[in-house]
Amino acid sequence: MKTTILLMTAAVLSAGTLSAADTAYGKAMEKAHAVKIMTENRWYSDLAEAKAASAKSGKPLFILFTGSDWCPWCVKLEKEIINTAEFNAYAAKNLILFKADMLRNTDKEKADKITNQMKQYRASGFPTVVLENSKGKVIGKTGYTEGGPSVFLKKLDSIIKKKQGFFPFFN
Repeated sequence: MKTTILLMTAAVLSAGTLSAADTAYGKAMEKAHAVKIMTENRWYSDLAEAKAASAKSGKPLFILFTGSDWCPWCVKLEKEIINTAEFNAYAAKNLILFKADMLRNTDKEKADKITNQMKQYRASGFPTVVLENSKGKVIGKTGYTEGGPSVFLKKLDSIIKKKQGFFPFFN
């Protein structure tokens, strides 16, 4: 009888331990999957290539104009939103990503190219996010949004869905 109680107690305790271990393992796997998605997302640095990928995939083009090493709002956008698992999972399914990063020491040729791209999209400051449909039409603009990735992604969804309309193939 004592042996049976001890065995049952040991079984219950080990089940609880396995459950905790399984939970820790599950969380570690989720984190590893998020890191994998973040590294698999391709950020284009050539706008023509990004536009071609958008046209081919049918996904909207997410254009980010940033100054990631000097602009405080750009740093916040990247840290709080862009570099999160939630944003990267969304982007992997729904967006083609392009980044024009005007770093402190950007050479003149690249700086002029980014400036011209900003003029083309009427982006007047950093950070600016432009959404363009797969046909090359600008469908919306935004910037840093407080509230983390869920708030930012709801904003992106509303822009994309609003511009898709009832017959998205007519846009």
